[in-house]
Amino acid sequence: MPALDGVRAIGILLVFVHHMITPVAFGGHVGVDVFFVLSGYLITDILLRERKAHGGIRLKRFYFRRAARLYPALLVVVAALLIPGALFAPSLGKYLLENVLAVTYTTPLALEISGGAAWAWRHTWSLGIEEMFYLVWPLLLMLVLGRGRAQGHLAGFAVGGGLALLLASVALEVAGQPGSLLLRSGGLFLGCALAIFLGRKQQVNVPAIAAWSGLALIGASVAGATIFHPASAAPVLMTGVGSVVIIAHLVQNRGGVLAGILGWAPLAYLGRISYELYLWHYPLLIILAWAFDADPIAVAWIAAPMSIGLAAVTHAFLAPRVERLKARVSG
Repeated sequence: MPALDGVRAIGILLVFVHHMITPVAFGGHVGVDVFFVLSGYLITDILLRERKAHGGIRLKRFYFRRAARLYPALLVVVAALLIPGALFAPSLGKYLLENVLAVTYTTPLALEISGGAAWAWRHTWSLGIEEMFYLVWPLLLMLVLGRGRAQGHLAGFAVGGGLALLLASVALEVAGQPGSLLLRSGGLFLGCALAIFLGRKQQVNVPAIAAWSGLALIGASVAGATIFHPASAAPVLMTGVGSVVIIAHLVQNRGGVLAGILGWAPLAYLGRISYELYLWHYPLLIILAWAFDADPIAVAWIAAPMSIGLAAVTHAFLAPRVERLKARVSG
């Protein structure tokens, strides 16, 4: 669906601008939470469709396809930036360590322990949370699916769990306590719940006004995270809810006005290369900032077009090869 690629584009644009104008405050970090909801929805929808078509979920196939989708681009970017980063990093040992954390998807665990040092690969915390989540989620689906009403209970559990995690983050922030990146996985739960709910219902009418309201809610979240920076737990929750409403509308109204706007070819293309752009833009920005001993915003005019170009080239080279690899295991 091109419109869902457009949703990806919204997420990457928010994160991209947020990083490129550092240290200027901008709440675009909530773009990650757009990705979380969309990822939870898409992965769960894929698993449910596989169960319907084949009578079960093939875990080895799922994990292999997941690795085939994510690892090639990650390894290419890590390898390409290894020497430049090592040359300019303030600490060679720390830089090499964060490369290891990135390729093992353990960055979020390290950030929880270290207190959030400014690393060139710290943005891979979101990838780490996703991969830890998807190690467990398919197993849970296998245990629950096929037990009648249990599927509805799982949807309720996912909604409750997602909201509980996001509300816990808000509560910690209000109490003046340190937050946790792990709590932002609540968006993944919300996306999973949406896929289960839509899979059980033949028709769900989410009107266009609700979807536009969801988009406005994300805009308000960005504004709130900008104004009240670094207080951002409530905007993260608002972004999750807004994303759910938008996705629910799009998958049921593929010919609507919003779907047409989000499916606009340039926007959809940006969404298709969003993973590669997410990988490239932040470490390239930080390494250039190290090289010129400057704030990221001072080198963004170099980093922004470079990262977009590199993302496009990486996607063009790897995407067909990844699809062939995934098709081989599917066969």
